Amino acid sequence: MQNLKVRTFMPNQQSTLAQVLKEFNLSQIKDFLALLPIPVIYRLDNTLYFNDAVTKLLGYESAEINNLTNWQEKVCAGRVYTLEPNNSQLLVLAKKDLTQCFVEATLYKQDSFELWFLQDITQYLSLEQQAKDNEAQMSNIIDSAMDGIITVDNNQDIILFNKAAEEIFGYKEAQIIGQPLNLLIPNRFHSAHQKHIHNFEKTGVSNRRMGHLGTVTGIRANKEEFSLEASISQVKIAGQVLHTVILRDVTERKRLEEELHKAQEEKLARKQELLLDSYKNADLLFSALIEVLPNIILDGKYRLESKIGKGGYG
Repeated sequence: MQNLKVRTFMPNQQSTLAQVLKEFNLSQIKDFLALLPIPVIYRLDNTLYFNDAVTKLLGYESAEINNLTNWQEKVCAGRVYTLEPNNSQLLVLAKKDLTQCFVEATLYKQDSFELWFLQDITQYLSLEQQAKDNEAQMSNIIDSAMDGIITVDNNQDIILFNKAAEEIFGYKEAQIIGQPLNLLIPNRFHSAHQKHIHNFEKTGVSNRRMGHLGTVTGIRANKEEFSLEASISQVKIAGQVLHTVILRDVTERKRLEEELHKAQEEKLARKQELLLDSYKNADLLFSALIEVLPNIILDGKYRLESKIGKGGYG
């Protein structure tokens, strides 16, 4: 259990207060406790005295919980807590309205009496749990993403590496966290990458969409190079600029594009070949026609003269 960073009274102040109260009589102690804004319980043997802040916290009047037995049965709801002097402990206490509250309790003991300082941390724990739930939800979203997601810090060291990135690059998250991003980039591109990041930071632009960067080259754990599409974003948190890259392995798409391009080139070459063949055939046909055309003309002339001689016309 972490101690809260902010307290109404710091531990050394609480200890000093306990020493001061040692010199007071019971009436003075009760009057003094009533002035304190924080929940404080004064125990003398088996009897408990507490201030209005305790009543406000738990809903019980002092007369309803004036001894350890009542405290144990009503407030602790049967739970047994053993407080160690000068140490803080988390208590789950039952309120009068039957709801629960979480309290950080610190015990200071001076001779025959004890002081219990209570700090209600219910809201703090609720916010902490909410933050954990939000973090878990975001982690699930990131890990279920189809694209690789990588976040790096100011030093370009990897601080986030999702499941898709593991599959793309062949590294496990535990292997890659804390490693430089350059591990995933071929050596010949390191200088260009650093220059690009520097220029991107200077622009002040928060993101660049997928495809805007063109195709980039990555390197897998097995040293295989492959093609990627990437989008990049930057955000400043606590004075540190974080860059997040969303990556898509386009190796298969590039392969299909190359196959399609090759098929189109082959198809075009075939068309050109067929066209050339048709030209050749036309040329042969024309040559043959040239050879027989005189005979056809002569033959036609002979037939025409023959008809005229026989009086076939006129």
